[in-house]
Formats: sequence, structure tokens, C-alpha cells
Amino acid sequence: MMEDDIEYLIKAGYWMSVSPVMSKEKWAWTCGVYKRGKKTGNWITEDCKTHKTPSIAYEWGAERIKDIIELAEHKEHKIEHKVCSENKKNKI
Repeated sequence: MMEDDIEYLIKAGYWMSVSPVMSKEKWAWTCGVYKRGKKTGNWITEDCKTHKTPSIAYEWGAERIKDIIELAEHKEHKIEHKVCSENKKNKI
């Protein structure tokens, strides 16, 4: 992971880790996606999934964080739009 990636994830309040685990007598790789809590600052597990290789696990984690951030931004935009619409209705 590059330094820019690390800075972006921390600033966005997300992190991921990939760890080896034994599954059916073979090594597998579990990726955990974490979100930093606003009040406590503690890291909370958002999602996790086990994969055959560490590179696939990292790719999944990066894509999962991207999806989570985009969904949060979409919800925030939708809430802002709803508030603006309600404010316009109340002024008429």
C-alpha cells in the first residue's frame, strides 16, 4: 500500500487489514474493513471476507471501502437535497 493510500484511508476514517487463517487445512486470507468511530476514535469492523490469496483480499478490501464511502456520500447528498426541498416548501 502506498503512502498516499494510507493517508487517504485514515483521513476518510477507514482502514483494512489482511491476515492469514487456516481454512480446511489450507491457508486463506481474511480481509477486515474498519471504520473509525466518531465519538471514541476506536476502530469498528464494518465488514470482513476470506479469500484465496492476499492480493485478492486487498483488492476486495479496497473496493469495499470505495463502495462504503460512495454510499455514505450518496446518502449525505440525498439528505442535503431533502432538507433544501423542505426549506423551499416552507418559504412558499
